[in-house]
Parts: sequence; C-alpha cells; structure tokens
Amino acid sequence: MMCRKNPTRSIKIGNFIRHEPCSRCGSRDNFARYSDGGGFCFGCGWTERNTTSPWVTEHTRSESADEGAEVYTMPEDSSTSFGDGACQYLSKSGVSVQCAIERGLRYSNSTEQLLFPYYNSEGKLTCLQARNFNKSKSERAKYFNKGSPSSVLPIYSVNGPNSFLKTLVITEDALSAIRIASQCDAMPALGTYVPVKKIVALAASYEFIIVWLDHDKWREAREIADNCKWLGLSAKTVFTELDPKAYTDEQINKYLTGS
Repeated sequence: MMCRKNPTRSIKIGNFIRHEPCSRCGSRDNFARYSDGGGFCFGCGWTERNTTSPWVTEHTRSESADEGAEVYTMPEDSSTSFGDGACQYLSKSGVSVQCAIERGLRYSNSTEQLLFPYYNSEGKLTCLQARNFNKSKSERAKYFNKGSPSSVLPIYSVNGPNSFLKTLVITEDALSAIRIASQCDAMPALGTYVPVKKIVALAASYEFIIVWLDHDKWREAREIADNCKWLGLSAKTVFTELDPKAYTDEQINKYLTGS
C-alpha cells in the first residue's frame, strides 16, 4: 500500500477559561468557555465554534493547553530500521514499513519497541506509545505509554483521493487509523475514551464522525458517538468482529459507506 509523507497533524485545543451563563438554555454557569473562543454547555449541549483556527498555535502562553505538559525525548537509538517482529506486525496489519516511516513511526533496537510519537502544536513530544516485541515485556504488557496526548489530536490525514469530506474516523489504535487514512482522515483514541474537549476541537473541522473501536468496546464507541451528537455533529458507530486494521481496503470502504 502506497503512502505519502504525512505523519499526524495535531489540532490545538483551547484551554478552559471560565464558566458562563448559557445563551441557549439560560443556565447560570453550565457553559464552559475556552481560550480559542469556543464553548460548550454541559446542560443543554449548545456549542459555539472556536474563533481561532485549530491549525494555528495560540501565542499567549498563559492560555496554552500545552502549558505544564511534560516534554519527552525519543530513545537515542530510535531509527527507521525496524526489527523483524515489528516488520511482521506491520505486514499483518496491512501497513508497509515505508508507510509506517512516512507516518512518523520509529523503532528502538535497544528496547525492541515500535514507537508511535505524538507531538504538540509546538513540535514537542508530549506522548509516546510503544509496542513491545521483547518477549518478557510483551507478556506483561503489549503496549508501553509515556505521557498523554490530552493537549493534541493526532490526526492521520487522508492519503490520496478523499471521498469522505468533513468526515473523521476514530479508532482505538494508531495502525487502524493509518489503514483508514488511505481513504479518510482518522484519529486513534489511544484507548476507548475521547474527552468532550477534544470533540469540541474536532467540531471546528469535521461534520461527521465515525467511531470504529474494537468489537469488545461497543458500549464505549456508542458513548463517544453520543457525545459527538450532543455537540451538533453527525455520528455513527461501526461494529465488526475484528478491528479495522484486520480488513482489506475494499472492506474498510464498505464499512465506512455502509454499502
């Protein structure tokens, strides 16, 4: 599968400023105002779109969502030379090594880990997820996480023609998002929870959200979709026996279109 050079892009999320009265339902303090100008009422669900482009860094440090976020560094030996286990894992997921490299993945030979780095709007590494291929480590935990992507949305932009304009697919893991990004913008939740604050940021650029988590996370997928609807977005869930990266591009397209 061909893949252009385009790692994730990160949407800047406004920082919470204060509670205000809601202009829609009249509640005294249910409306949350954010530093980018957007807002959300936790009472009636009324949303005000942000006034600052989600692709532009806010310049006032005191209002920065990244303020206080811990900054990490990649392992010194991180490179584009992937180990055999990582190569087999990528191949099984339908992702070529070339595509993985172009999407920003790296490999550490010393730790035997496939690295998924996530950067904030200032280009600083604030979250690092690693897939363990060392047998003793993987028996304890397949994944290792450092930091949190709470201040960014790691979106993999569509790779090629996009017939799903204003649509974003939320997956559980990064490789599933990378697979889907051959056809449609996709974002790994890196888990099964997407905070309302992130959905507010997504609403500035997308109109339709498709939530496609692993088969045993149906309840969590519905909760994310419901929160999207509360914020005025169209949303649906996709349920499959396998996670997205296990399917062919043709099958992925059918699930996304419902055909």
